[in-house]
Amino acid sequence: MNAIKELREYFEEIQHLNYIQALLGWDQEVNMQNYKSLEGRSKQVALMEKLVHRRITSKKVGSLINQAQKLDNLNIIERAMLREITREYNHAIKLPEKLVTEIAETSILASKEWREARQKSDFSIFQKILEKTVELQIEKAEKLETHPDLYSTLIDLYEPSNDPPYDWIANIFNSIKPKLIAFVKMLNSSTDIPDDSVLKKNYDPDKQFKLSSEIMKKLNFDFGYGRQDKVTHPFTTKLAPLDTRITTRTTEPFPDCITSTIHECGHALYEMGIRKELHDTLLCSGTSFGIHESQSRMWENFVGRSKEFWIYWYPTFQKYFPN
Repeated sequence: MNAIKELREYFEEIQHLNYIQALLGWDQEVNMQNYKSLEGRSKQVALMEKLVHRRITSKKVGSLINQAQKLDNLNIIERAMLREITREYNHAIKLPEKLVTEIAETSILASKEWREARQKSDFSIFQKILEKTVELQIEKAEKLETHPDLYSTLIDLYEPSNDPPYDWIANIFNSIKPKLIAFVKMLNSSTDIPDDSVLKKNYDPDKQFKLSSEIMKKLNFDFGYGRQDKVTHPFTTKLAPLDTRITTRTTEPFPDCITSTIHECGHALYEMGIRKELHDTLLCSGTSFGIHESQSRMWENFVGRSKEFWIYWYPTFQKYFPN
């Protein structure tokens, strides 16, 4: 077996450990929202991070990467896989195990504090652990040091680029900023204000959820390979190549549940569309967070907020909410 095939097999196990960790996270957000303590769960997630970190940073991985880089007959998938494995390895070997586990544990505990702060509208509850979270991320960026400034180092974890991350993102923002400011001014000065009182009534949460699930089916979400649940803050996660789960919330004014579901469904459709030959590799995910968000926003904004969409679904809305 050559080095690239051995790397693929080795990282398949790592991917399964990542999926187990994702399952712990999904269960926490969906089924443990009212738990008084998440200490046990935080230790479980920290352990999974430790196991993954140890496997990625092993001398075996470094040796296999060196061998694979000398191969001249790699196909396009193998080259991409080697690129991502090398990137993961180079990041992981710079981070102490203690820091990795502390970040994971703090993240779980922070979610509980945030949820409580949100419910009570008192974010001083969240302040202390938020400060700790930021401190840990600064320490992480200092260890990685992939760019001259810490912010670019952290951005690069989510939006990999050969260019300085802050520069190219700032260029995008600077190009659209004048147009957005002018657009907002135009809206604020308009006297043509629509009557949206119909959206501010109380709509049965269970019916909202059923309706959103019906829309998911129409968008081609296959419930044989995933599901939808209710949470405080919507998210999408993947627990295996053929197990993608989305969440929504029904506590906000209508139609937030619908647009939220369409948004998360966009993420899910992207994951569900990944080629089978990429399953159980580091390529079995979105190419970047920005691309992932483009898919969710495309469905939410271009489809879900279009007039045609609402004309099509209006009779169904009336069936669920006749008043």
